[in-house]
Amino acid sequence: MALTIPLPLSHDDAMRFVEKIRVAASGCWLWTGALSTGNSKSPKDHGGYPEFWLANRNYLAHRVMNTAVRGPIAGVLDHVVCETRHCIHPWHTTDTTNATNVMRGNGIMAQHARKTHCKRGHALSGRNLVLVPGGRMCRTCRNLSYRWYRQRKRDRLAQEKS
Repeated sequence: MALTIPLPLSHDDAMRFVEKIRVAASGCWLWTGALSTGNSKSPKDHGGYPEFWLANRNYLAHRVMNTAVRGPIAGVLDHVVCETRHCIHPWHTTDTTNATNVMRGNGIMAQHARKTHCKRGHALSGRNLVLVPGGRMCRTCRNLSYRWYRQRKRDRLAQEKS
């Protein structure tokens, strides 16, 4: 559930907000106020995002700016123009889905999702692709793994009998 940002801002809140913006030569509107520490209870908070205290709680400053200028945000804001975490320029972001935002990044989820072949070089597509809990797997490698497991089990049972 998305948080609703209380708008319009009061004159005092708007002045406090604007005081924390520095315009860079690149065109970014850099936030000079507080940044999230990554210590919140939210698993999505990795720290370094601009925060603004408003109506007795912290809001992400780029979301406040975007909502004030462009209207309500439906999904996740992604910095597609500048890729600067503390830029709050409303035209440097796009409203995207979380999946799109993850795929634009370089995190482990995005790296695995972009893979076209398994570590042994088999294609991860068509009939060779198997969806397993937590990801995808190459059918050829899965079958090899099953074969090796069954062979080890047979060898172990034969060893116990002798």
